Amino acid sequence: MKAFICFLFFAGVGIWLAYSGNDVTSGQREPAAVRTHYNFSNMAPEKKEDTLKTHIAKTFEIRTQGDKALFQFGYASFEEDGQALKSICSVYSEVTFVFEGEGQAHNGEKPELKVTSACKENGTIASGQIVIPLEAIATSPAGEGDMKFFEPYPTALTFKNVGDSWPKTWYLKGVELQGNGSFVKLNENDLKNRQVRSFNLPVHE
Repeated sequence: MKAFICFLFFAGVGIWLAYSGNDVTSGQREPAAVRTHYNFSNMAPEKKEDTLKTHIAKTFEIRTQGDKALFQFGYASFEEDGQALKSICSVYSEVTFVFEGEGQAHNGEKPELKVTSACKENGTIASGQIVIPLEAIATSPAGEGDMKFFEPYPTALTFKNVGDSWPKTWYLKGVELQGNGSFVKLNENDLKNRQVRSFNLPVHE
């Protein structure tokens, strides 16, 4: 039965990644579907990183439909010093979104969720796309540990400081990009206004 449910979930993911017209969107300060180009030539390394952080913070969004949640930020391309045009995911091969659970504390620490996957791009529309099945999480026993999903591409979920029930609301508190020896990390100060960057798990009494 579990395998059949997973098949039904992932069968619709590919279609949904290309469809966004009726999605409920949260956390959108600028449309993630806006393609942006940056010229990093003669720009100091710290300025390049600040520009990338600002782009992600402005375009990050969460889309929910049914029992699925999609995390993503806007596509961007950049050039520097005569090199070939690059995109974010061509430089940073892995993306992690870090969330904090609301209304609970376990051993004095707030619940944390890290969602990690390969950095994927939807054409020139969005980057860092990750889909998670909300119902599958909500119906699993609450607690610390890992969950893994392998379709449409491998995604790892790591939970820390979770008690005997799942927090309903999870707020974005960080974004991490890494690959090719490069690393960029956004914290809560970089993201700002985290209250509108959240998703809810289904409630099962």
